[in-house]
Amino acid sequence: MEMEALQASLNVALSRSILNMQASLASQLINGSTAGAAAPATQTDPARAAGLAAEGIGTRLDAVA
Repeated sequence: MEMEALQASLNVALSRSILNMQASLASQLINGSTAGAAAPATQTDPARAAGLAAEGIGTRLDAVA
């Protein structure tokens, strides 16, 4: 029983860490700050559009207010 509790707590800690990382990456993507990018990607960039689609995010985020 103790081993199960330890494994469950490790699973929770790992899940939290992964969710925090995903939230941070999504925030950076939405705010337009990408690490190591020489120039901002444009809406016509097929690699970026594919990456956004893979994450379930549309390309309309490129609109500048």
